[in-house]
Amino acid sequence: MTHANAPLLDQQAITGFVAQVLAPRSGLPAAETVEEWLQVLRGHIAYLVPVVEDSAPAGWLEAVQDVRAELDAGPGHHLAAATVHAQVLARHTRQLLGLAGDMGERCSLPVGTSERRWGYQSTDWRLTARPAPVRSTGECSGCGQRSDTLASPDAAQMWCRDHAGATGHRVYELTSVQMLTAVLDDDGGIR
Repeated sequence: MTHANAPLLDQQAITGFVAQVLAPRSGLPAAETVEEWLQVLRGHIAYLVPVVEDSAPAGWLEAVQDVRAELDAGPGHHLAAATVHAQVLARHTRQLLGLAGDMGERCSLPVGTSERRWGYQSTDWRLTARPAPVRSTGECSGCGQRSDTLASPDAAQMWCRDHAGATGHRVYELTSVQMLTAVLDDDGGIR
């Protein structure tokens, strides 16, 4: 299937599905739920990988290699391993979706026509950091435990190292959020 006649991509639905897979929970989900997650995530990945491969600069292709390695690793032989595998695939799906969106005009990804559609639109906007502090969190992919919101990426990394020392878990996600303000650039150039 070429990208030109591919079905429309619903970024909002994919983002919501990824959030569902990554949502904190008190126990393991049902095996049927995890199998459904894996099936849906494999479909999203199968759609997004060729788009990223066709349009991404060479340095970003390592992300595709990481996705393929995780797919090759498989879900393991017990529910906990399959759940972690689904969470890792969800993070990869989120990353591929972001890469496809970041590639902008170079990306041949079809977009929907609703008001909440996504896609790249070449506009003359300037982003300015807001005075609010950067917020960072660390999350263990092995057990899903998450740090409190911390004041810096360094503090979140320290939490990840401490958690690794206490649990032996090896895969973590560090998330930092900085508030920005978008302002239309009056002179038509992007600054």
